[in-house]
Amino acid sequence: MRERGRATAAEAEQAVPGGEISGRVSPAAVLVVTDPQGAVTARSDTDGRGRFHLTGLAPGDVTLTAVAEGFLPQTWALTVPASGGATVDLALAPAFARAA
Repeated sequence: MRERGRATAAEAEQAVPGGEISGRVSPAAVLVVTDPQGAVTARSDTDGRGRFHLTGLAPGDVTLTAVAEGFLPQTWALTVPASGGATVDLALAPAFARAA
């Protein structure tokens, strides 16, 4: 069973309705949306509680990448349909110090 409010990788890859994506990931994270050609189409910083809101997204397949200090970067494949919006709660894995 997964933790309440956390999306598994499979759940994050399902279709996301709308031209807006909102949710939570980690405080002080940067989220970037790219289209299939790799062009950045949206960017957002999370607030102190890890919340974000991305708007004006064109319909179609996108990649959402989240980066935050102390965590491994993570990407999710999403599909943005022509109308509506979605809320996704995502989890980042902590980064561990490497031995020298």
